[in-house]
Amino acid sequence: MYQLHLYHNLYEGERLFIIGTGPSLLKIPTPLLKQLRDEYTFGVNLIAKTNLPFVPTMLAVMISEWHWINDKGLDWMIKEIKGARKDLPPLLFYAHEKKVPELSENGWQFVPCLLGKEMSSGKFEGLGVSFPFVIFGYSVILAAVQMACWMGFNPIYLLGCDATDKGHAYEEVKELDERRDQTYFRLSAGIAETRMREAGRSLIDLTEGGQLPVTQGSLARA
Repeated sequence: MYQLHLYHNLYEGERLFIIGTGPSLLKIPTPLLKQLRDEYTFGVNLIAKTNLPFVPTMLAVMISEWHWINDKGLDWMIKEIKGARKDLPPLLFYAHEKKVPELSENGWQFVPCLLGKEMSSGKFEGLGVSFPFVIFGYSVILAAVQMACWMGFNPIYLLGCDATDKGHAYEEVKELDERRDQTYFRLSAGIAETRMREAGRSLIDLTEGGQLPVTQGSLARA
């Protein structure tokens, strides 16, 4: 058993905003983003490098995104997160195939992620009575969605989840992402919403210009 099991339905009925690092974040007026300071928020990967006007409640990184993290190195990832903000969230999670001492020994909670279990084949975790591992959905966003479901959050909103190849909100020069084909991420997101809807949960994308095939909404009206 790992630590995430301790959070099962701890936030039942509370709403959550999962915040990605897509360039659409730059289009959101700061006063509107500041309203999220009083909400439960779940940042991902290098969200701390953006100009987010608050510290998210939780942070998750997905080391299984090999084309992003492993090409640069685990040490690089840790340095980038620590250097971006001194005030990291109180709840830190990392999804990977096995425990990473550099993270586990510094307050990060391990969540198993098996690359052979892919959401695009119809699998999804977080809605049952056990949570053995994260299903790989080609993005840390969907890892966070599964974790949030396990914690009991409903509805779950997505923000800054562009699903495009236009880089990240923290880059001065928007370089093309190495993972240019977002097909399986989009397919997995659609499966996630279907599984959640069947369980009476809601997944709503508030991303401006977002490309995920899930229910669309607006941050101003959330």
